[in-house]
Parts: sequence; C-alpha cells; structure tokens
Amino acid sequence: MSDHNLDRTGYGVQFRRVRHRLLCLVVFASLTGVWCCLSSGAECAVLWVDANGHGQYRTVQEAVDAASSGDEIRVVQGVYTKPAGDVVVWINKDLVIHGGYAAVGGERNPTRYPVILSGGGIAGRRVLSTHHLTTASELSGFTLAGGTTETGGGANINSSGLMIAECVFQDNTGSGMSASWSRLSLIDCVFANNQAQGGAGMAIGQSTVTATNCRFNNNVA
Repeated sequence: MSDHNLDRTGYGVQFRRVRHRLLCLVVFASLTGVWCCLSSGAECAVLWVDANGHGQYRTVQEAVDAASSGDEIRVVQGVYTKPAGDVVVWINKDLVIHGGYAAVGGERNPTRYPVILSGGGIAGRRVLSTHHLTTASELSGFTLAGGTTETGGGANINSSGLMIAECVFQDNTGSGMSASWSRLSLIDCVFANNQAQGGAGMAIGQSTVTATNCRFNNNVA
C-alpha cells in the first residue's frame, strides 16, 4: 500500500472519530439542556423558568441570578412579578432571554403563550432594569406592564447594547422604556397606553435606538 493511500485512510479514521464525538455532543446536549460553545470552549446552559414549578426556577430573577454570561433563559407562559422590591427583573450580565413557551421543552409562540412581567401598579416599582450589557444580550417575547416610576416604568436601559424583539410595553407610568447611554435594536415591539410627563412611549437620552417594525399607540405625555 502506498504512502498516499495510508494518508487517506488515516484522514478517514480521524473524520469518523470527529463525527462520532459531535454526534455524542448533540445527544448529550439534547438530554441535559447544556450546549457547548465550540468556538470559545465554554459551556452555555439553558435554564427553564415556570411559575408553576415545572422548570428549574419559578421566577425570571432567580434564573438571571443563577445564570452565567452567555447562558439562555427560556420562560414558560404566565404572569411573573415579585412580592417586594423596586424592580421585578434586574439584569447585569449578557444573557439571551426568550419568553413565550407553552411548557418546559415545549413550542415557542409569544403571541399564543404570553409571558407578562408585571410591576403590579405598585408606586416606585419598575418592571425591568439593565446595566452594562453588550450586543450579545437579547430579550424577546415578553409583555412588560404595570411599572410605576418617574421614568422607565416598563424598562430602564442603562449603558447597554442589547436587542429587544417581540416585546410589548404597555400600561406603564413613567414611560414604557427609558434609555440612557445605550445602543438598542428594537424589532417588532409595541409601546401602548403608557403615561409620562415626557416621552410616554420611550424616553431617550444619550442613546442610539434603531426601531424596526415597531408601533406606538395611545401613549400620553
């Protein structure tokens, strides 16, 4: 057998070994919910939130606190709030957070399976706050409602560069969203029935916001 044929056989064996390892990785990830980020060598976990207790966590904040940067959080349909505190969800690490799941491991459709983050109309409580997020962060498939603050009742985005998609900001006092020193990408979002002294739908300061297919309805300033 020539050296050329030996080289080709060697490459074939190596290829089969690599393919076998990749198949094992896919099976492992499917069973455990942990996916390995091959480019960085880091493990990216998938964390499930279900208010009824069928996931790993009952609240979004519990999942955020437990997650590491780069992880994904999936939230099952329902209403999520908290009994005390001035913010329902506070995020200070890069995460991908998706709402709109029918059940743990089920299909995702934010319209059919809404996830509501609620401030409950309690004075001084904001629904969402972010701080120092990069463009690796993503929030999609949520309704943010019932926040009541001087500004950013629905969301206060501070020094962040995240993407927000398929989110509804409604029935908030102090604007649906405020953004300061941030660079935002908004896709398919709705701002409706928010109230504020200025910038009822959205109040922007020292920020760049790109809005694609977003709607602003009945916001009163």
